[in-house]
Amino acid sequence: TESRANTSSISDLKISDNMIEVNGAQTAGVEVVVSNGYLANLDISGNKVSTDGGFLSHGVRVLASEMGSIGATIINDNVIITSGLLSEGIYLSSLDGASIEQATVNNNIVLTTGDVGSDSRNQYNLESDGIYVNALRNGSFGKLQITGNEVTTYGNDADGIYLIAGVNAVVSQALVSKNTVSTLASSPIQNNQAAEGIKVLSYADSLIMIALYNNLILQSEGTGIQLKTQSSIRPNDGGSIFADVQGNTVINANSSGQIDASPYGASNPNNVGTITLVGESPKDVLLSNSPADQAAYSVTGPILFEPTVNARSVKGKSIRKVK
Repeated sequence: TESRANTSSISDLKISDNMIEVNGAQTAGVEVVVSNGYLANLDISGNKVSTDGGFLSHGVRVLASEMGSIGATIINDNVIITSGLLSEGIYLSSLDGASIEQATVNNNIVLTTGDVGSDSRNQYNLESDGIYVNALRNGSFGKLQITGNEVTTYGNDADGIYLIAGVNAVVSQALVSKNTVSTLASSPIQNNQAAEGIKVLSYADSLIMIALYNNLILQSEGTGIQLKTQSSIRPNDGGSIFADVQGNTVINANSSGQIDASPYGASNPNNVGTITLVGESPKDVLLSNSPADQAAYSVTGPILFEPTVNARSVKGKSIRKVK
């Protein structure tokens, strides 16, 4: 009931066309861990995976850790259904100096159900995201592509696609395009527990370079596309996001609207991260997405604008600050 592969030196690993059912907590349908080693190619394709009811019961989990490295990862054409708290459909992560040089997550069907109720303390702790990608603590991703997936989540704080860069982490080149995302949260008790369609978060001293193109986001709670940076109590250590946001359509966003860009300091309000959007002004960003409604765009803190896609401008002097 569980396919698990742990490797320190394998050139190629392919896990395909399996039907896997998992019952129980802290498990996964398919799990691959590369620690202190190198895996050249990983292909997880064409599998049908379901997990039932367990805490941390992921559909597909891939982890590079402790200086481990994966050359190329393919997670394509899988059908994944998860049920349980903190049970992501696809979980892809690099941490502690590890790297994933190239990854594609394409054409998967993902459903995360979770428990939409609350516990005895009236707290929601679900976060069963559909596709969860995390470069954590000095981890890195090179080229990342998330394209053509159909993602549905039920549960508060269960984001459709969630990309994180932790402290000192880097996501060098990410493309999130042509995905259909539905986040069907149920009356979150706090606004910050709403489920976002696509969420991008950069922590202290980290960097995410991302293009968000032609995604369709359908939802009942949360923001369509949310970009956030965060810093610590140290001065000038805020995270950075450089984003090109074009051709996305958001329907029924009931929280902060279609696009929410928010650099902020968790412990020091004077120490915020940096978000740079491609375009001359907020109006350009709105006109590049649908519906082009000023009320659909919210900003907290300063946002930088760059007329063209120029990675070197993230911390350069050619960008203009707009409040």
